[in-house]
Amino acid sequence: MTLKHALSEGKAVHGAGPCCIEKEACGASHGRKGSYIALECQKNITRDRTLSAASTACSDGEPVRRSSQVSIASTDPEHLIWEQEKKLSVADFVEAPRAVLGCIQLPTDLVLESEGPRLLESIPGVHMLMQKCEMECEFITAEAYHQAKEDGVLRVAASLLPRDHQCSVVGLSCTSFSFTLGADVVDEQLRMGYPDTKTTDMARAQLDACAALNATKVCLLTPYIEAVSLKNMQALEEGGVTVVRRLTMGLEKDSQTSDVSLECIAEWAEAVLCEEADAVVIGCSAFRACQPGFIDALEARMGKPVVTSTQAFMWKMLRTAGIDDQISGYGSLLSSC
Repeated sequence: MTLKHALSEGKAVHGAGPCCIEKEACGASHGRKGSYIALECQKNITRDRTLSAASTACSDGEPVRRSSQVSIASTDPEHLIWEQEKKLSVADFVEAPRAVLGCIQLPTDLVLESEGPRLLESIPGVHMLMQKCEMECEFITAEAYHQAKEDGVLRVAASLLPRDHQCSVVGLSCTSFSFTLGADVVDEQLRMGYPDTKTTDMARAQLDACAALNATKVCLLTPYIEAVSLKNMQALEEGGVTVVRRLTMGLEKDSQTSDVSLECIAEWAEAVLCEEADAVVIGCSAFRACQPGFIDALEARMGKPVVTSTQAFMWKMLRTAGIDDQISGYGSLLSSC
């Protein structure tokens, strides 16, 4: 018996489902004519045939993809028209970010991706993009950084930053890499990889943070070997900041520096402190010294403003991008400058 003949007789159709047991009853319950019943019957028959085919394939030992076991497309004309007319509006999309910060990291940087986003939780509408650069050597030495310069690692890393939203600023988030190469070389390589944007680095952030705090004399704490720590001091003094006292831990790798506890950092910062200094600078982004509340507590403990590499870098990136929000928990620099 054909489907058409069965419906004309008002009889049940095998596999058609309860909607098609009675032509009159079904039409009444749906408030529709027989054409709608036919559509429902055809849909149910399609479903049963698909399920039957799947069952047969399984019994024959053939694999059946989950997505192909049931294939039921809506045949309700009103539903199809509704789908075709549904359109996205401006209200369906999130607002464009206020700023996008593009950060170039060493492969050994284990800190910025946790400290940076936590700081930005207090500053809505700012996105942070991070891209590691390739380094052949993990030791913090001038030789390693000059080799990286020759290899063009900053240019390559900057070129890999996503372009969905144009970066407001691109910065090198490594203090020792920054002061070893110098601002001109850093800017040149970053702009070769990411043209038409503002650029900065962590060494410049240190200097600008000191200027913002009116600190012309500082105590300097670093984790580096002596030669690299001395270079950090020279970079500050060439920028007009006198280092009146300096202390360094003699660590060779970022992985070692990242394992130094907050209490140890605080103790060494107190050890380098002297009355003559206007502020204490804690160099190196590998120090986990930009945790929420840590810098505020350290400033209260020592009675001096504190500048850390990551704190200064995030402040510099934000201000360069035109974001002037002031937040607490990260020292005088971010709360008042």
